[in-house]
Amino acid sequence: MYQSLEAELHDHFWNSEEDNTSELPLLQTFLKEHPGKTLEIGCGSGRLLLPLIAEGFDVEGMEFSQDMIQLLETSAKEQLLTPKVHHADALEIFDFEHKFHSFLIPAFTIQLFSRGQAHDLLKRLHDSAEKSASLYLTTFIPWAEITGELEEDEWHLDKEITLPNHSAARCETLHTIDRLNQTLHRRHRYSLTSSNGMDTRTHKSEQVIRYYGLPELTLLLEKSGWHLENVITDLDPGMLHPNAHLLTITASAEPS
Repeated sequence: MYQSLEAELHDHFWNSEEDNTSELPLLQTFLKEHPGKTLEIGCGSGRLLLPLIAEGFDVEGMEFSQDMIQLLETSAKEQLLTPKVHHADALEIFDFEHKFHSFLIPAFTIQLFSRGQAHDLLKRLHDSAEKSASLYLTTFIPWAEITGELEEDEWHLDKEITLPNHSAARCETLHTIDRLNQTLHRRHRYSLTSSNGMDTRTHKSEQVIRYYGLPELTLLLEKSGWHLENVITDLDPGMLHPNAHLLTITASAEPS
């Protein structure tokens, strides 16, 4: 997951879509309300981790992809930051020097795990938590695929941008969906074409995404030892949108 060209283009595509919808404000608010040592699961290239560290938050990262870690290290060096990053599979037995006051699982990372794996991960985080620790978690619901707005088994242009060096980057996606089991299977084709059109690199990848409604997500948390505290939809703390695309929750390691 997130290797080669997929890793290289990840932040470029993500940032081109975010505009003012970044999770950073929510993460900043969460960490101010829950100070202490924090671990981000699936920190990737440091897109969220490094700005938080730059602001003085005590956040460590965990990432499995070596390609993403290399991007993180390059960005950190450019920003004169020295993040602590654990190169590990999040499903491995945790053996940290200390317990954590909070955990971050932003950017839909939890949905890359099977439901059983998600339970195991959340349980292991709970076991690595201080008694009063908190959890931040964001998921998304693929409404376009669920409703059939995007047709199954057909390639469509997902993202297309021009990079600062004038190279053209594209991502095409084909999907199938299992609505009964709430599982989305995506195939991606990445391409990067030089500014003169003479050189093209390509990469293919696949991912399986599990999507959750709020009742199931709440139950998953409870079975893992966490207790729901707050719900935010579409990164808007002021509203609860019934047809939201993004679902952010915070939870506590002990009952309120």
